[in-house]
Amino acid sequence: MAFFFLLTIPLIVAVLGFVVLKTISWKEFLVQVGVQLVVAAASVGIIYSSNTWDSEILNGTVLSKAQTGVQVMGDLAIVRHPRDTSTPRV
Repeated sequence: MAFFFLLTIPLIVAVLGFVVLKTISWKEFLVQVGVQLVVAAASVGIIYSSNTWDSEILNGTVLSKAQTGVQVMGDLAIVRHPRDTSTPRV
């Protein structure tokens, strides 16, 4: 849906220039539409990847990568996940 939304206004401008105003040739029209498709596809890819970059799947459960705390014992660091309520064992 976002892909078509990003294409709406530029495609209207291209069609107006090609069909109604006759100011661009068919080669320029194809180049303009091709560039619009590439830019819209890249934008949609960025939007969807930015919405999912901070999640991980652990044993079939989706967890956030945000750390709630790190406990350091000498050279050993214990990282706890937000849903981990057990006490760390060394």
